[in-house]
Amino acid sequence: MAFASDILFSIDTALQLKGAVNVETLTSSTKDLEYSDSTVQILEAHASGDLKLPAAKSGVIFVLCNTSGSNALEIKIQSGSLLISLAANNAGSPAASTAICYCDGTNWHAQVLTSHTAAV
Repeated sequence: MAFASDILFSIDTALQLKGAVNVETLTSSTKDLEYSDSTVQILEAHASGDLKLPAAKSGVIFVLCNTSGSNALEIKIQSGSLLISLAANNAGSPAASTAICYCDGTNWHAQVLTSHTAAV
């Protein structure tokens, strides 16, 4: 659905979304995301880590990062099918550890954002 209005607005300060970031060490092998969960998920994967996205819903976005130094995080859709695997987050690693997952209302899609993250 596109917006039909020609009225634009700007935000002249940093945008802060309350509760938008979840930092978590996964203690079980599976985590099911819900639409009430934070948009940004900074997760340290469990040894056999799976993250299941909620059912398809148009316009939903999750930014997912695997901070584990040794475990991959498998991002799956409701059927259990693999969408993308986020590799262990080793500085300089060519494998993707961060991705944005977005839904068009029918299907989930994933786009790699970076090969590693750094905290400052």
